[in-house]
Amino acid sequence: MAIRSFSANFSDFAFLPSVRSDVNFNLFFAVDNACVWPNSTVELSEVLTPVKSEKIEKGELEVDEKLVDMANVERRYNELINVGEVSEIGSDKNIIGQGDIIIPKIQPRMGNIFLNPEHNRYICSSELVEYKCEKGMFLPKFLFYIITHPQFSRCLYYSESGKTHRRVNPTELLKYKIPYVEMRKQFDTIAQIEPIEDKIRALRAAVRKDEDIINSVV
Repeated sequence: MAIRSFSANFSDFAFLPSVRSDVNFNLFFAVDNACVWPNSTVELSEVLTPVKSEKIEKGELEVDEKLVDMANVERRYNELINVGEVSEIGSDKNIIGQGDIIIPKIQPRMGNIFLNPEHNRYICSSELVEYKCEKGMFLPKFLFYIITHPQFSRCLYYSESGKTHRRVNPTELLKYKIPYVEMRKQFDTIAQIEPIEDKIRALRAAVRKDEDIINSVV
């Protein structure tokens, strides 16, 4: 295995909101120019626009709201599970429903990312950030699979900071570069992916719950 060596100046990454002496962080931003793949040319800031979410204060709600937590996001499956309505919240929440894709600040490499193509209204922690997708450049679902790709996840690790709850700053995330893909290729790829998604859903739906198996034992 070849060993890479490099030197970097603070000026190489002074534009970022955080400055760290971490080797991987500096290699990715100062040397690799935030390119997730060698042929990356499109900065995420050209594709994604953060949505400024409206806030809702803690306490009783005027109407019941659908609450989405990190635990409600099925990792890498683009699905929400066990979402329930609440009439009261114990902390301030954000209202989402304008964006196309929701990406958490806490360890996004874990894949707690989901699409909201119907722009359904949810309340959630400020840790979940929604973005509008520039659909003339990237299809939201195609972009979802890019961001949840193992290589992209490895690069997200380089930007994590903090101790107990490691986060990726949204400003740094938007500096990541991905390859340009023609729209026709995106449509063709999604057309191949969607039948596989259907098969996965059917297989998962057929899996019996542990308690059902236990209760069936005489």
